[in-house]
Amino acid sequence: AGINGFISKRQSNTFDLINAINSVMNNEEYFGRDITALIYDIFISKKYDIPFTEREREIISICHKGLQSKEIAAQLNISAKTVENHKTNIFKKLGINNTVELVNWALKNELIDLT
Repeated sequence: AGINGFISKRQSNTFDLINAINSVMNNEEYFGRDITALIYDIFISKKYDIPFTEREREIISICHKGLQSKEIAAQLNISAKTVENHKTNIFKKLGINNTVELVNWALKNELIDLT
C-alpha cells in the first residue's frame, strides 16, 4: 500500500508512538500490535489451511457461547480435561493464548457466525 507504518488511535501510548516514529525514521516498517495481529490472522488463514480435527471444529463452534470447559464437555459427552486438551491444541495451531482470541479469530475467518 506504500506505507511504512501505522499505529491506531486505540494503541496510542507514548512508548509505542516513539517506537513507531523511530522505526519509520530508520527506514523500517512499524505496525501496531492490533494491526500486526490482523495481518497475521489474514496471513495464516490464507497461506495455510489449518487442519482442525472434527472435534476441534465442534469446540471452536461452541466457544463463542461463553461456556466453561465442563459445560462444553457435558454438551459433547466428553471430559472437561479433554476439552482443555483440544483447546490447547487449537491455541497452538493458531498461535493464540485464550478463548477470546479464538472466538475473534473464528469470527474473522468465518468459522463461526453469531447470528
